[in-house]
Amino acid sequence: MGKRPPSPDIEKSSYVKHPPPPPFTPPPPEQWCSWVVPLIFAANITMLFTLLRIGVLYVLSGFGGSLMSALSPKPNISVGASGALLGLLGSMLSELFLNWTIYANKCKSVSTLLLIITLNLAFGLIPHVDNSAHIGGFLSGFLLGFILLMRPQYGYVPVGLDIAV
Repeated sequence: MGKRPPSPDIEKSSYVKHPPPPPFTPPPPEQWCSWVVPLIFAANITMLFTLLRIGVLYVLSGFGGSLMSALSPKPNISVGASGALLGLLGSMLSELFLNWTIYANKCKSVSTLLLIITLNLAFGLIPHVDNSAHIGGFLSGFLLGFILLMRPQYGYVPVGLDIAV
């Protein structure tokens, strides 16, 4: 009563013939870095500095990556957070240079960070991946890291603080 029989056109369509998609499709390798970098490195750097500094750094690095992508000669459309994520890696490298004396195992820190940066930049060689956004985000994060991630060290006197002799 009120229900129509199924249309024979729907039963013959190709929609019914295709199997359903698998429940989980593994992401491509360039997306693994989009998940691993914030989980491991942003959590560590946020413990050292305030969340506001890291948030500003993340947003401005993403803007720098988007700007570099817009200024690149290749006419392509890019979306994603890879410029901002590489900005976090660039800021970690500048923080390592700034606070060099604090680190105990310098060789391990530099080699690990350079390996991760190299792998992320190598993913830019995959077709249809915007490497200019990666480079722009990395450079802006590297430069912003010198401004935002300076930690006072022993013997550091802030500007404007008068020391009585």
